[in-house]
Amino acid sequence: MGKWGAIRMTRMMYGDQPFDPEVEDIVVQVTENFKPRIGPPYIFSDKELASLTMPVLLLGGTKDVIYNINQIASRLSDLLPKLTVQILPGAGHALIDTVNQVTAFLTKV
Repeated sequence: MGKWGAIRMTRMMYGDQPFDPEVEDIVVQVTENFKPRIGPPYIFSDKELASLTMPVLLLGGTKDVIYNINQIASRLSDLLPKLTVQILPGAGHALIDTVNQVTAFLTKV
């Protein structure tokens, strides 16, 4: 993908969220020196998901270029009675500064 592709991918992954410019340099280095084994992600069955009885937090961004967070939230809401969904406007696939959301969820449950 080259340097330009790595930089473009980084910007797409973060959506509208600000990030340190050095992140682009790190991603370029990783893509030039790392050979990932890429395969399709495992998709849990409805039965597997419905067996989860604990509270679950789904965090996602409206600008995720990999997964459609609204479709995921819709599917999970039908299967998980203790689901909390937080969709972050402008956030991409790589979520930044979600400590407050996670801490609030954990404190509540």
